[in-house]
Amino acid sequence: MSSVTIDYDKLSTISRNANSAASRMNDYINDLTKKVTGKYGEIAGGSTSRTQNSEYYVNQKISQLRVKKDQYTSFATAVNSLSAKAQDIDKDVAK
Repeated sequence: MSSVTIDYDKLSTISRNANSAASRMNDYINDLTKKVTGKYGEIAGGSTSRTQNSEYYVNQKISQLRVKKDQYTSFATAVNSLSAKAQDIDKDVAK
């Protein structure tokens, strides 16, 4: 018979760190949106090909960050689910 050791505190820390990273990414996304892309429309004299290129790449970065943020959030949810299932199994085994 084999056994598995699960450290619930570490799982909690992993989940908390993943959620924290997702939150920081969301803050960065909001900063880019408000402080950078929001300013393109305020450029005196209108936009140029360089500002349009810049806006394109900033928007691409925002899209990438959203995908990564969603991955971190999903990972945190999966870790929480693993921890909850393992704790339920531990309770059943202890009976």
